[in-house]
Amino acid sequence: MTSGSSIDIREVIFIGSASEDYRAMPAEVRQAADARMQVLQNNGRLPAKQRTALSGKLSGIDEIRVLWDGDTYRAYLAIEHKAVIYILDAGIKKSPHGSAIPQTQIDRLIERKKTADRDYTANRATYEADMAERMKRRKAWEEAQRLKPK
Repeated sequence: MTSGSSIDIREVIFIGSASEDYRAMPAEVRQAADARMQVLQNNGRLPAKQRTALSGKLSGIDEIRVLWDGDTYRAYLAIEHKAVIYILDAGIKKSPHGSAIPQTQIDRLIERKKTADRDYTANRATYEADMAERMKRRKAWEEAQRLKPK
């Protein structure tokens, strides 16, 4: 994901304990989630079975899914900001029935989305300047790749 020398278009920021929750997932799940995240960082599209935009109270939050070893893992993201993707929560699906999200998790996602929105509003100029620098590095890298002999 994003580093100081990254050429990914958008930065990834964890909100609350999402970083610990994300890292607590099995390595294979993190690897699959990282691959999906990289697609989203670079404004790509994921298949519907891997990503869903939530609605209602959770509008503005997307869910990415990773199936592994009989379980479904999820990461909840706020991706509507131009230069940043916020990871709001991650972990194994814990729905009491069907695809329903438990109310405690809904409340947590709503609060973390508000935190992400406030952070973006407060730091928008910095995030967008950082994105412009990553775009310069990306263009230079793409040009170098184009010029490499095959």
